[in-house]
Amino acid sequence: ILRMGAFHTICMLLGIIGKRFQDAGLRDLCVESQVIVEGSVSGVLEGRRYNRAVRLHKLVYEALMRQAWSGFRVWIAEKHNDKACLVEDMFVSLQSLRDNVCAAEFQTKFCDNSFSKVTELFRRYMLVLRHENGKLSEFWMSYLDLIDLLLAMIRASREGD
Repeated sequence: ILRMGAFHTICMLLGIIGKRFQDAGLRDLCVESQVIVEGSVSGVLEGRRYNRAVRLHKLVYEALMRQAWSGFRVWIAEKHNDKACLVEDMFVSLQSLRDNVCAAEFQTKFCDNSFSKVTELFRRYMLVLRHENGKLSEFWMSYLDLIDLLLAMIRASREGD
């Protein structure tokens, strides 16, 4: 049975993502932010420029997730004010991880009970964005889902999994 390898499958996924989101502002975002020059943007969005496309999608993914975390703090203050202290304490405690990035510190934070509570709240907030915040939010959340899939495929191919 002939089948495409991981690289070509990822390139096809990059093309699908580009085709779906280019007219929604992704093309303009690439050029206006100066991440991709105007002459290369077509190749990037069609999946023919692998490195540039992956870099672009990682940057857009990070920007959207930063927006989601900012909105999460507002959502917590408005809808779950009783949990606001828990969330703020977790953000403060993560400062020590930022200052001392090591496996032991990561494990300590990851196993903390407050971390799991906050991640569950964030998961609920992401569901609100997916289903209760309008069609535009749902559309861009599908972008995040596709980039999650893309990054998981890249990781799996690099790890041989």
